[in-house]
Amino acid sequence: MKLIDKQIVEATKPAIYIGKRTYKSKGSDDVRVAKPYWAEYFVHGRQHQESLGVSNKAAAVRVAYALAERLERGQMKVRDSRRTVQELADRYYGYCKARNLTPKTLTKYRGQLERFKQWCKSEGIRRARTFSPDDLFAYRSYLSEMHGLSEKSIYGETILLKQLFKWASKNGYLARNLLEALRFPKVRSAKQPCFSMQQVELLLANSEPWAMPMFSALAFTGIRVGELQQLKWEDVHFGRNVIHITRGGSDGRTKNKEDRFIPIHGQKLKPVLQSLLRKSELVFLMPDGKAVSPRKLRKYLKGLCKECGFEKPKQYKLHTFRHFFASYCSQQNLSYKYILEWMGHSSSSILDIYFTMNDRQAQWAMNSLSFNAENRTVLGQSGVHPSAMPSQVTKF
Repeated sequence: MKLIDKQIVEATKPAIYIGKRTYKSKGSDDVRVAKPYWAEYFVHGRQHQESLGVSNKAAAVRVAYALAERLERGQMKVRDSRRTVQELADRYYGYCKARNLTPKTLTKYRGQLERFKQWCKSEGIRRARTFSPDDLFAYRSYLSEMHGLSEKSIYGETILLKQLFKWASKNGYLARNLLEALRFPKVRSAKQPCFSMQQVELLLANSEPWAMPMFSALAFTGIRVGELQQLKWEDVHFGRNVIHITRGGSDGRTKNKEDRFIPIHGQKLKPVLQSLLRKSELVFLMPDGKAVSPRKLRKYLKGLCKECGFEKPKQYKLHTFRHFFASYCSQQNLSYKYILEWMGHSSSSILDIYFTMNDRQAQWAMNSLSFNAENRTVLGQSGVHPSAMPSQVTKF
């Protein structure tokens, strides 16, 4: 059947034309125009037509470009009427495993996909091609009302499902991706607690001898708990005055799969490390001589925060030391290049999550402003931010 109002979609190969089909209602000779756009193209000397599934022209052009990519890969029209949500979810999980994602990430994805499959089953949604934007919004409401997930968690699961349907469409499992046009604003991370320098000193002064070196390492290097747990003496180089971080993730590597070197602070950390007895290849051990247990160490920290009189002591975690390190380095005007390298991040935007400005810092910033016609900034007698002085840049 010929298309009416047919026009070519530029830069498509093979050339794809879009237009609309006409039809006659039963018992009537009236010719009507169907709402969905259709695509027409020639492959191997034969004409092919398939519905694009959208009634908006701009959307039809986007789907036509996706169709051109599929045809270029040698994939003809997808017959997806029998593809089920269960099948696509399982296939996508297999794809994720093939990408060698970390065990922790795979475990998270498996749980989220299983929950999605069970919900679709309970809602009678069997065919993947029928899963619509309305269904996605209903699933988001389900996650909030029935599971009490936070906005950030719901956002994460939403993106996973969008990735699933995008992957299915690009790899020929679905003819079109009904979720393609949906956009969700990224949810900002919840504000995390951050130790002050005074709190860190109080914790170190009141910690038991086995815990104090661990807290010192976390506070004055910014390493992750897993990296602390797997740190070996062969990674600590006193001669070069650096710690070589090579492992610490769930797969034995670092989180970003890259090694990094962190200088050892001469006053706050080096004497502590040098005083430790080498009872094992691991630097840090629990009182029973076994490897660090993050759960037990976290429990001890929360109890210590309560003993020290901290407000809301249960809010603090081992990761709070990492927040302290990043925030303190930023407050000291240390170059982002150093902070990112030491913490194992590639984007400076991640530091916005860690940065916490204390009251003293904020008051100094306000007092440094000069509200006059000349728009001058008075920095004090020395003209330099006190936290940028060389003696304070590296002094914790």
